[in-house]
Amino acid sequence: MLSDGAIGQMMEKVYLSPFVERSKTVPDWATTGKPATRQRNIITSLDLDPNRQELFNVKLLAKYDEIREKEVRFEGISV
Repeated sequence: MLSDGAIGQMMEKVYLSPFVERSKTVPDWATTGKPATRQRNIITSLDLDPNRQELFNVKLLAKYDEIREKEVRFEGISV
């Protein structure tokens, strides 16, 4: 966190190379964004209403408990 704050405060000169226009063709593998026919899918874990945020946190806690219960990926051996 400390380094993030330090980097955010840096004010050094940046030299950019000249602009080169890209090809207009889009490869088949490229993502091109949301089509106009689909609703926006906004994903966030922050809600400014404390009651809704608490409900979300409780939901996450239940999810993490279920993961902890079902997704054990090691075996403990006592010696």
